Amino acid sequence: MSLWSAYLDGLAMGVLLAIQVGPISLLCMRQAMSSGFSAGAAVGLGAATADVVYAVGAALGLGALGHLLGEIAGPMRIIGGAMLIWFGLKGWLKRTNPPAPAQLGAGAQIYLSTFLLTMTNPLTILFFAGVFASMGMAQGEIAPGMMVAAGIGTMTVVWKFSIAAAASRLAHWLTPDRLKWVNGVASLGLAAFGIAMIGRAIFG
Repeated sequence: MSLWSAYLDGLAMGVLLAIQVGPISLLCMRQAMSSGFSAGAAVGLGAATADVVYAVGAALGLGALGHLLGEIAGPMRIIGGAMLIWFGLKGWLKRTNPPAPAQLGAGAQIYLSTFLLTMTNPLTILFFAGVFASMGMAQGEIAPGMMVAAGIGTMTVVWKFSIAAAASRLAHWLTPDRLKWVNGVASLGLAAFGIAMIGRAIFG
């Protein structure tokens, strides 16, 4: 497999991952609408970094690490669920505040929080391992694996940046009352995702 074709395969896989509507996309939209494009972009970069970390791990053949992480998937999901609930409650309490542009420090905090939140799904590395196996890539093919990871990260950034750009532009057309309503619904949605994640961790 050539490096270019591996990168294109990564882009295609990144599309399949990105278009799934989940808590990260919802968080990206809410942050962009409430605090501007830079806040939503920070979410996208955090999610992309975590995806690349797991993809690289799978490309390096760290299947044993994936199984080890899978054994502690329950506690990690509980942590991730708690983070989502915190994001949701924080957004709900601040839904009536006028939107303000995100500062550099806030953007860095959003990036780190999103990275940690995305990393709380340790089964992702097993997913990527399955992807590489389906592509017929051997564990020794490090360079093509890195290109697949790069393609996945690229598409994650592009998709999340697109969501952030659309949401931030939409915010300019919303009245303050409507923006509060949208922020409230998005915040409740994040909390609901968190409760569901904790429920799956506890009850399977």
